[in-house]
Amino acid sequence: MRTSTAVALLILVGALGVAHSQEPGPNLLVNAGFETLDADGRPAGWAPVWARDAGTATVTVETTGAPEGTRCVKVTHTGSQDWSFAFPDRFAVRPMDILRISAWVRSQDLAGSAEIGVVVTDARGEALNWVYGARRVPRSAEWSRIGGRLVMPPGANHIQFRLTGAGIGTVWIDDAELRRVGNVDDLRAQWPAEDASVETESVRVRLDARTGVIAVTDHRTGIVWRQAAAGTSVVLREVRTVGNVLTIAMEDVANDLVIRATIAAKP
Repeated sequence: MRTSTAVALLILVGALGVAHSQEPGPNLLVNAGFETLDADGRPAGWAPVWARDAGTATVTVETTGAPEGTRCVKVTHTGSQDWSFAFPDRFAVRPMDILRISAWVRSQDLAGSAEIGVVVTDARGEALNWVYGARRVPRSAEWSRIGGRLVMPPGANHIQFRLTGAGIGTVWIDDAELRRVGNVDDLRAQWPAEDASVETESVRVRLDARTGVIAVTDHRTGIVWRQAAAGTSVVLREVRTVGNVLTIAMEDVANDLVIRATIAAKP
């Protein structure tokens, strides 16, 4: 939002913390720790590794060094183009669904890039995004847990989990997860909020409860400043007005954070 010294406002933002509005459901990925092997010694239930340059990618199940359990998967790629190691099932979703994605990963001699993410397809089966919600694999030999929340975009109908990359390098993965958390619209229904405003002779502050956008009107000049929309995954959890003070709490669902702010309209 544009600001001006002529607008009499006091804005305090704080109490930034982790939200726990909805707990994740069970892991959608079967054999996510690669402890079960098929008759050929490959991770049971997982698709064979794919590479654009045929024959340049291999998958090996290792029995030492796993961060959890006894096994992990190593993907080695010697080509210059892209590759993927995927869970073959596709899971139905709807727009604004919230999911959590994560995995243990490490890498070695990673000249290109690697990441975990999901393929998002529409109702016709056409890809909307091949690496949605990508979380990058660090260039580090040490195991680290990467992941976060995903909010499904408009048109989303199905998703598929993949470890993907491009270029030469080796990547290890273990204990991958893809879990349903909820839906942004369901959260909005859980915490219904009405538009609110505070006003003095100098200024009026109005909050749009649906979008979380704040508009400030300077009564002395007639100028109106409107905040840029914070994003479709922001949900208002609390709105209170006391005198000329507006207090709000909003959840950034995609980043799993709660932000609290107090706005005082000065006389």
